Amino acid sequence: MNAVVVVGVVLAVAVLALGVVLAALLGDTGPSTRAHPSAHPAVPVAYVIDGDTFAVAGGDRVRVLGIDSAERDTVPGRAATRDARRLLEGRRVVLTAEPGVDRDAYGRLLRYVTLPDGRDLGEVMVGERHTRVYAGRHDAAPAYVARLQVLDRSKS
Repeated sequence: MNAVVVVGVVLAVAVLALGVVLAALLGDTGPSTRAHPSAHPAVPVAYVIDGDTFAVAGGDRVRVLGIDSAERDTVPGRAATRDARRLLEGRRVVLTAEPGVDRDAYGRLLRYVTLPDGRDLGEVMVGERHTRVYAGRHDAAPAYVARLQVLDRSKS
């Protein structure tokens, strides 16, 4: 095995372990260990704006916690928007809030999003080249961000 690959794997495991330790210390591990998604009502997606933002019935716009998709007027951004439409449009999703986090500066709901098949939208999208881990202020749980970072690095 190539030494660069070994170092990359070791670093990815270290980042994941750090996230788990931080989560244990902070008492929060993100959406997968919260109340089961069925405890939250599923909401219909009205339309997709881009790879990390969509609107739900009732008009609220939702920004997916932890990810940042390419801008929609770029080639990768069009791919991100297309993928988000394929995953979201015409479906009902479960929105889960991070305690103490509600809306961003643009009034969008900040939420973890569980797809109808149980997968996490952030984890699905960050596995693609058009989406990365959000580099700004992290409102997502540290362990969740660590999981996203591992997925983000594994696509290189």
